[in-house]
Amino acid sequence: MQAPRKSLKILHSLAASGLVGGLAVIIVLLSAGPPPGSEGYQTLRDTLSAISRYILLPSLGVALVSGLFSMAVHTPFMEMRWVWIKALMGILMFKGILTVDGVSADIGAMATRRLAGDGLPDRLLSETLFHEWALLWVMLVLCVANVVLGVWRPLFRRLRHRRTSMQA
Repeated sequence: MQAPRKSLKILHSLAASGLVGGLAVIIVLLSAGPPPGSEGYQTLRDTLSAISRYILLPSLGVALVSGLFSMAVHTPFMEMRWVWIKALMGILMFKGILTVDGVSADIGAMATRRLAGDGLPDRLLSETLFHEWALLWVMLVLCVANVVLGVWRPLFRRLRHRRTSMQA
């Protein structure tokens, strides 16, 4: 049973690397790319959409599936709270990554309409960009927190035990 556990751990770690790396690349491209409304902005948005579709979504899928299989293969994981916290954060990340993909396409469409002179209000585009940045940073924090939980593997039972002994 050791080989499947190790294989799943390697797969899970690689998927986490893909998630963190994909989010970091999107953040760097958004920071260094052309401003909204410029000619190259739609190309940037197409690139971000491709990164989301071909790196983030598959990495997230592999991370979720390998994490769930790890719980099935190594049943003591099912009794550990940090594993369930990781699973819940993984579900939140799934929703967030799908939103990142959708928002990127929406912003690209808005910027294209604005470039065509469709009269799109600047406020709408700037609010959407603000929410996109917030979402990207939240996703990055969740990814890093998941990695930290997987490496640290805290024993929450000890914390409760210490509180009990302090009260006595």
